[in-house]
Amino acid sequence: MIEVLFSLVLAAVTTGVIAFSFQQATHLQKLLEGRIYAEVLGAGKMAELETGSEMNSSGVFAPPYEGYKWYSREEQRDNGGKNIILTLEWSGGKQDQHRK
Repeated sequence: MIEVLFSLVLAAVTTGVIAFSFQQATHLQKLLEGRIYAEVLGAGKMAELETGSEMNSSGVFAPPYEGYKWYSREEQRDNGGKNIILTLEWSGGKQDQHRK
């Protein structure tokens, strides 16, 4: 009887650990997916800002990426050049910055 009880407790603990690990892996996958999309979208938007084809300083990406918002600003360098700072935000309050 004690052996059966011990086996049930061991199975319950093992199931709990596996469920927690699966939940953590799923959460990490979503975080990484958001970051990868932000990197790709940000690189494209930065190219548009550098070439002057994007005249706005903020906006939302087209579907299916409408959950990603972008904001840009320019800073003057001491040597007369300029820096473009692009910030992307997406669901979950995450941010990614691109500088050129």
